[in-house]
Amino acid sequence: MASRTSNYGQYLIEYTFVDESISLIQNTVFYRLKQVDFDGAFEYSDIRVVRFDELGRGIHFSAYPNPTTNELSVMVSLSEGKAYQIEVTDLHGVKVHHENHTFTNGIHKLNTSEWNSGMYILQVATDKGSKYVKVMKK
Repeated sequence: MASRTSNYGQYLIEYTFVDESISLIQNTVFYRLKQVDFDGAFEYSDIRVVRFDELGRGIHFSAYPNPTTNELSVMVSLSEGKAYQIEVTDLHGVKVHHENHTFTNGIHKLNTSEWNSGMYILQVATDKGSKYVKVMKK
């Protein structure tokens, strides 16, 4: 559940949101807010990370740009020599990308030019657990 208080002119606006779309296997979720003014102008907040448990402890990664167009950069940080997998699935569970690695530098470039527009789930997994992030393809 997210909660926020804002000042709009002389008015205090308070709101909450419960994200019921989170899967029980997700342990990290990324959020950003879109604020739309009465005249239709809008802006996005910074991205916030919410972690729900310690399942993927020791796995650190980021993916950018998000949303992406033709290439997604994935930066993975693990112990030297640690085996891991990178897997990307669409929201129907169809695998669109899979790689096996042993950690050396953790820098990966994924060609997304053939992917359809939409939401994807990027997973980095080791023998200790997995971490996930949602990625949007324009």
